[in-house]
Amino acid sequence: MNVRFISLQRLASRLALCAILVAALSFILNVLIASHNGIAQPRIHDEFSYLLAADTFAHGRLTNPTHPLWRFFQTFHVLQRPTYMSKYPPGQGLMLAIGKIVADEPIVGVWMGSAILCAAALWMLNGFLPRTWSLAGAILLAVHPLLANWSQTYWGGTLAAIGGAAVLGAWARLTVKPRMTDGAILGIGLVILAGTRPYEGMAFALPIIISLLIRPRPALLAAAAMTLLGAVWIGYYNYRITNHPLELPYFVYERQYAVAPPFLWQSFRPIPSLDVPEMLEYATQIEMPHSLAQRSVSGFARIAGEKLSDLIRAAVSPWIIGLSILFLPMALRLQRRLWMPLAATGAVLAATLMSNWTRPQYVAAAAPAGLLLVMAGFCWMAQRAPTAAASVTFAAIVWGIFLSFATTAPASEHFQRGEIQAQLSGIDGQHLVLVNYLPGHRLDDEYVYNDADIDGSKIVWAHDMGEKDDRSLLDYFKDRTIWRLDVDSNSARIQRYTPPHEFNSAHSHGG
Repeated sequence: MNVRFISLQRLASRLALCAILVAALSFILNVLIASHNGIAQPRIHDEFSYLLAADTFAHGRLTNPTHPLWRFFQTFHVLQRPTYMSKYPPGQGLMLAIGKIVADEPIVGVWMGSAILCAAALWMLNGFLPRTWSLAGAILLAVHPLLANWSQTYWGGTLAAIGGAAVLGAWARLTVKPRMTDGAILGIGLVILAGTRPYEGMAFALPIIISLLIRPRPALLAAAAMTLLGAVWIGYYNYRITNHPLELPYFVYERQYAVAPPFLWQSFRPIPSLDVPEMLEYATQIEMPHSLAQRSVSGFARIAGEKLSDLIRAAVSPWIIGLSILFLPMALRLQRRLWMPLAATGAVLAATLMSNWTRPQYVAAAAPAGLLLVMAGFCWMAQRAPTAAASVTFAAIVWGIFLSFATTAPASEHFQRGEIQAQLSGIDGQHLVLVNYLPGHRLDDEYVYNDADIDGSKIVWAHDMGEKDDRSLLDYFKDRTIWRLDVDSNSARIQRYTPPHEFNSAHSHGG
């Protein structure tokens, strides 16, 4: 056992090699999961919005011109005016665009991001812990089911976590031996957080920045320079989409379509007049009641408890890693620097409780800090019972691999957009799909999402706004095959479209 331990120590001492190995482990695991379960299909509203950004970037643009018939293409989390683009910051879209360019599969960009995250986490952990336990932590992250879930969807998480690892790892080094390189990494991490989860990223970075500014170091000039460059680019990105460098696309969208504000301290907006009834229903029947429920003390406490419970379940799955938390107080006594990741994590949790919605990927900036605290507990345990600590760590890794496959398996759903798109893609020519939502339709199942170049797409999805209004759409796309898609609570049925008095079903697809 001593020989094996010495060999592990020697491997862990080669940081660059270990970074390559954990990155490869993460990427290979994601390839195996996709081979077993199939390439992930977008389902959530946000995923389609991020994919629009990816398609836009892959075409070499920062945004797209407003389509002359934009009213028919309005959909969740997508701006139509002043330009046609995702409302979200650019980070996740850029990562998906890399996958689209490199492998013609946006999800490959997410796998690449997960691999980089594991390497970045190893570097960050090395700033606090012995290298052997840093390597163990990076392996545990690579096989963690939460990371597998982020890596098999288009919703984000990994890039914000990379930013968190860069900021925290740079802080660990700047407080010991300040170097310009670490200052630059700190700045890059801050830019990544601003370009992915700016609200939660600011909460995470704030205590770290304050601690560094208390005792300024010349290396912070490199951080300031990188941050300034990133801020200029993000300002230019905002300008191209919203015509103002300080106007975030997110808030322009919220003013046009939302009733409930993103944060609980903000006031509700007047109910907008929208062309798409489903978007109005979502704003008034789902988002607004959820926000209202958190405006009372009892409601806030209840929903805050639910949010924290969901986050804890996601973080400590497999639950065996939760054992290390029992030893965290002792680890904090041994290494005072661990108070900083604890404070940064607490700041993110407090911030997210004040937002309308909370998901694990929203607090991804704090994921590396959480990993550090877990591994600090394992490290303390190893000093007292090394065999037990090693056994628990190994069990957590094996269990994590099993759960990664199990929790990412595709569920049986009524949402059939991907299936219908694949079916139409196999039919010659270009197509226009008029989507008609019937009573009882699930508002989470949105079919009207399009690529960056709507007119050049093989399939265009549009809202059915009635025979009179649809005429302009049908005239515009007169060279396409027209389909009608009726969506209810259980199925989506598609058939060739003909004028009402000449109806003749030519094709059907039932759910």
